[in-house]
Amino acid sequence: MQLRTWGVCGLSAVALSAGAAPAVAATGDLDAYSVKATPSNLQKLAKAGFDAGEGRDSKSGTIDVVGTESQLRALKVGATLIRDAKGDSASERSRKNAGADVTAQRTPVSNPTASATDARYKVWTKYDAVAGDGKEQYTEQYARVVRENRGLVAPRVTGRTYGGRDILALQVTKGATGGDIAKRPAVLYNAMQHAREWLAGETCRRTLDYVLENYGKATPAGQSVTRLVDTTELWFVCVNNPDGYEYTFTPGNRLWRKNLADNDKNGVIVPGDGVDPNRNFSSNWG
Repeated sequence: MQLRTWGVCGLSAVALSAGAAPAVAATGDLDAYSVKATPSNLQKLAKAGFDAGEGRDSKSGTIDVVGTESQLRALKVGATLIRDAKGDSASERSRKNAGADVTAQRTPVSNPTASATDARYKVWTKYDAVAGDGKEQYTEQYARVVRENRGLVAPRVTGRTYGGRDILALQVTKGATGGDIAKRPAVLYNAMQHAREWLAGETCRRTLDYVLENYGKATPAGQSVTRLVDTTELWFVCVNNPDGYEYTFTPGNRLWRKNLADNDKNGVIVPGDGVDPNRNFSSNWG
């Protein structure tokens, strides 16, 4: 997809913590930790590859980061594991929602998302379709809106993941073909480079449905939407990181951030693997 006159609307939200997963390799589950934001601690975190610029709480004087127990212990920054109201950490909650035992083994990289399930969630859904489950996963939503809105919605594959999933963009405009329309302004709704930021994707998919449900109606919302769609290309890329997002539905991996590149080629996805799609653009980065 060429960058033209894109008005980029980045739909992003952070689930529990904005701290980046460390660059150094480690084993163990990813969890959120709170650390006193002293100059010494921030320097240690930054040097180890953590994001020391986000996740700060000025009132408590702390910063939230995501990593493994061994990583945080090695830094000696006095990290405190963050637990929810029920006393569960993020990885423990993830295992419970996936219905998996705490001692479950990691899945080989040949199919690292094989154990992904959204069965226990009322709102959140996976990327891959699950036939007959009464929910609408992302790929099912994409198929539905294309089927129901011929000439108004058209798909474009912008790339393929390590796991062989298509990274899809949906074009919403009058006379949609999936190709650029000359001299028609375009807006990009772009979400979920970071796999764990579920709310971003949900916001994108609901915005997509809102536009399509109101198009052509005589209501004030319908008139506004219709005028916008008829004169502008709206592009929706609700899941930029399908592999990583699907992986967050596997036991213990709710806070996974990156894609599923097997960096050390050992056949297993662990913290230290993966590439952050939002930190490795080919232009205007580094």
